[in-house]
Amino acid sequence: MDQPVEIAIVGGGFTGTLLAVLLRTRLPAGRQVLLFEPRSEPGRGPAYGEAGRWHVLNAPAGGMSALATEPDHFARWLAAQPPDALCPAEARDKPAARRFAPRQLYGRYMLSLLEEARRGPGAEIRHVPRAVSAIRRDAEGLWRIEAGTAGCRAHVCVLALGNAPAKPVEGARQGLSGLHDLPPEDAVLLLGSGLTMVDHLLALRAQGHRGPVHVVSRHGWLPLPHVAAPPAIPVDTAWCLTRPPRPLTVLGLSRWLRREAARAQAAGQPWQAVMDAVRPQVQALWRGLPLAERRRFLRHARTAWSLHRHRIAPEIFAVVGEMVESGQVAVHAARLESCAAGPGGGLRAMLRHRDGRREERTVARLQLCTGPAGGRHWLRHPAVAGLASAGLARLDPLELGLDTAPGSDAVLDRGGEPVPGLHAIGPCAPGGLWEITAVAEIRRQVADLAERLAPSPCSPPAA
Repeated sequence: MDQPVEIAIVGGGFTGTLLAVLLRTRLPAGRQVLLFEPRSEPGRGPAYGEAGRWHVLNAPAGGMSALATEPDHFARWLAAQPPDALCPAEARDKPAARRFAPRQLYGRYMLSLLEEARRGPGAEIRHVPRAVSAIRRDAEGLWRIEAGTAGCRAHVCVLALGNAPAKPVEGARQGLSGLHDLPPEDAVLLLGSGLTMVDHLLALRAQGHRGPVHVVSRHGWLPLPHVAAPPAIPVDTAWCLTRPPRPLTVLGLSRWLRREAARAQAAGQPWQAVMDAVRPQVQALWRGLPLAERRRFLRHARTAWSLHRHRIAPEIFAVVGEMVESGQVAVHAARLESCAAGPGGGLRAMLRHRDGRREERTVARLQLCTGPAGGRHWLRHPAVAGLASAGLARLDPLELGLDTAPGSDAVLDRGGEPVPGLHAIGPCAPGGLWEITAVAEIRRQVADLAERLAPSPCSPPAA
């Protein structure tokens, strides 16, 4: 651990792996970038490494390039792939840019980017297949990354920790592996009705499950579909970005979005096209909201926003609809009030519906399908706990994740000052950006950080 490396990246999912790839050509030969990722292969992460063959991306390939400078990079890579079990014939019949590719295949794409980068000139990228247990700053101002016997010292440390897990619920299992031993006739309750729930439904369908499936969430809303090749439409954001009546409000933005959607639909265009047009401005709009309005958004508009923003492939939407129409899947607008052991090793789940009714359901399995917990989870994360206790990291005011400097990814210390050489990128630090969970936004953030850390190709790293 004596000889320091240039940059240590903690987390080797999409975000961390892409940063390593971009740094490779910007740092000279002889320098090292260490990528700490406990999985045997970096680049896949939970999203692309744990998916089944039936799980596809939630966006068409044309918007999934990892490289901000080459928007069609993934679509071109996809078009060049030989047919295999991950590419059904009906998907191959579409232009590559319009396909919703299997997530396993996207994991393969990320791995190919890393392998290609390693073959080229530049710094050495070394994958360390260990989980980081602690990060500390030493007397020389270097970062000590502890990971068993494979730790290091680094001039720069980048936290690319991905999404936090869901908040645990007593009696509930997390992850698709919790379904593998479920008998095909047994009832199961899926807590949450978003994208994770859809993954579970597809897994159940693939393993031939025939028993009843109860989907429970506060609103009982199911994910909405993308539309085939939505047209690009102009959306006027000038009123709220360059000539706004300050301060912006959630109510004002909501009314504006509804007007734009109604205007588009009156012209024969889908509302999805409006969401796609607004998406590049979401981070700027979020920055324009006062803190009180951001809190109001999280209380009152977050679920509706996520429903319309994070959509699924049309063919997956159709599959979910068929499962609901067949009666196998029942959707409940309710919350889980309690869960206790039931007869025969099952569970008794007590639901409280939105109208106040209480209903008990007996199921064999309770699967947690809610979104990331965020917030205080990060203070317990091994890579963050020591930093936080030393005053070198804190949560953002909304407690969504790690706090970073406005317009930057520099981690803020307990007093709100940027910590030299410490950065947080991707979903672990969403407070100042909001929209930083999908490829399009993450690739831009990663490219910006790579340029700041190594301003020109083959330059030494900056703090």
